[in-house]
Amino acid sequence: MQLAVFYHHIKEAALQTGLSELEVLRQAKAFGITQLEFDVNDLKNEGNVIGLLEESGFSVSSIYGFYDFGKKQDGAEGFELIDKAVTFGSKNIMIIPGFYESRLPEGREAEEKRMVLEMAKMCDYAGEKGITPTIEDFDDDKSPIATAEQMKRMTEVLNNLKITFDTGNFIYSAQSEVDAYDILKGKIVHVHCKDRALKGTIYKVTTDNKKIYPAVVGSGCIAMEIILKKLKADGYEGTLTIEHFDASDYLAYMKQSAEWLIRTWRNCND
Repeated sequence: MQLAVFYHHIKEAALQTGLSELEVLRQAKAFGITQLEFDVNDLKNEGNVIGLLEESGFSVSSIYGFYDFGKKQDGAEGFELIDKAVTFGSKNIMIIPGFYESRLPEGREAEEKRMVLEMAKMCDYAGEKGITPTIEDFDDDKSPIATAEQMKRMTEVLNNLKITFDTGNFIYSAQSEVDAYDILKGKIVHVHCKDRALKGTIYKVTTDNKKIYPAVVGSGCIAMEIILKKLKADGYEGTLTIEHFDASDYLAYMKQSAEWLIRTWRNCND
């Protein structure tokens, strides 16, 4: 098992602390984090990123990209994401295929069909390049992949599409993350470790009108320990990516999350 964190969090920690990104990465390395997860847009200046990775000793766990396959974009526009994965040595990519514009069931069905057709182009190209395409449970009621059932359906249509399991997004759709894991476990190749607090400052409102806030992994209401135990029992050997967008103190959240994940993973068999 390796720990990763979003490059976004490194940038935010640098802004909050006044440290350079390299200094933040060195601290993250001391916390036990060895990989970074990138938005494809962060990789436009390849030379700078390659230099940062080489100097810090980090590798790339996954790269993600946002698209609008329901209405506008062609799947070939996502090939850059796959090419970046090859360049940066990432085995996985994550595709956010778009969001429904229609409120009507028939309109959404048509949009989803187009998304699947365009994603198929990306999945085929990824297969040719030896890259694993994934989707995650996205916390938005306009997402076609917000629930475990929606994700499973899409992976059944696109045979080589796998799952990035985000522990903290099923709560948005009022779904148990433990139940979701049991539905999706055969397809999971990557994990986003996101916890949720029920108090705080910046919040998101769930479909059942609860306010959820960012949290240090292991400190919130998500069944993180249960999920880790299931992952380990099922032989998961991939990356655990720390995620806490909108954290009040990115560096502190990162440190505490890494400590909890390392300790809990080690003790899962006890």
